[in-house]
Amino acid sequence: CNGIEWQNYTTTLLTSPDWFEGHMIISYSEASMDSTRKGAILGGRREGESEELGGRLYVTGQFSTGLTAPELREILLADAEKHGFTIESVIQQKVWQYFPQYKVEAVRDGLFGALKRVQGHQRTWFGGASFSHELVCSVVEQAQDMVKDMLNELVHAPAPQASSETAKVAETV
Repeated sequence: CNGIEWQNYTTTLLTSPDWFEGHMIISYSEASMDSTRKGAILGGRREGESEELGGRLYVTGQFSTGLTAPELREILLADAEKHGFTIESVIQQKVWQYFPQYKVEAVRDGLFGALKRVQGHQRTWFGGASFSHELVCSVVEQAQDMVKDMLNELVHAPAPQASSETAKVAETV
């Protein structure tokens, strides 16, 4: 689809002796609300401990389109300081093609209407993050609405025509 640009998302496995404890995840809303904070830590997830890898393990997430690995690492370290924790070691960084974003021109030209119009054609339905942003609650809501539309279509669909083979089977029963 020419109306979508894929972004990059980077996950980093790191060790920290003093980041959060007592819960599994943390998020920083200003990272996604302030466009000047490109590459900022969106959040982290506690992954356990490994003496072999250096202690308490965490995975972070950063939107990373257009940033190099050294730039991401620099932003990661600055954000850690800003949020009051220390990164002892960066074990691995992985860049993913992720998070489809609709081009402004495509939205203006009716992309969402076109997507809605193809739903159900040839009994094919489309769902997921590219139809309803990336938030779990949005994906679930879109899926629930899609199921309602599917059921509505089934209720109003004409009855399937019996084939000649079906008629022969019916006659013999």
